[in-house]
Amino acid sequence: MKKIKKLKMLGVVVFITIALAFVAATNDGYSRGLFKPQIIKQKPIGNVDLYEVLTSYEIWEGTGTGEVTTPDGNIIHPWASWVGTVRTAGGNKVITGTWIDDDTSLSSPAYGGFTGNINANDSVTNGIWWADSPQLPNSGSWKGLFYHPKPDTMHGNWHYSDQNGSGNGTIDGKRKP
Repeated sequence: MKKIKKLKMLGVVVFITIALAFVAATNDGYSRGLFKPQIIKQKPIGNVDLYEVLTSYEIWEGTGTGEVTTPDGNIIHPWASWVGTVRTAGGNKVITGTWIDDDTSLSSPAYGGFTGNINANDSVTNGIWWADSPQLPNSGSWKGLFYHPKPDTMHGNWHYSDQNGSGNGTIDGKRKP
């Protein structure tokens, strides 16, 4: 009986270790709701300090304007509502996130994701965005300015153009406290 109990406990420890390794490897565990950061100081794991991974993030959210009309006549409003996580690692800032359009002419909401690198010198961000929709199979581009004119705001624009449609619009956001 003790042997079975020890094996079960070992299985739980292995599962938790694998789950934490996955969260650290994807560097996106918080925005996916896999864990909530806690203030703990640990020894570095390889070149990554666990404390930095758990505390070096900012949550941003916002809205966007503009639309893309697809060849079949559907209208998608990329960036209509969005949320992203800015991660800092080794002095570099990267934002990743998702957007959703509940007001699309499609039968269900349109949604997608985005990523970008925030330049340390001027806070300008260049990135790509995409729709998880067969109507817009390619990625678009976006550019934003973070932390200006106020430290908790951002403004930018997005663009999409290919044989499936074209459009552009604006992006506005705020850092959550």
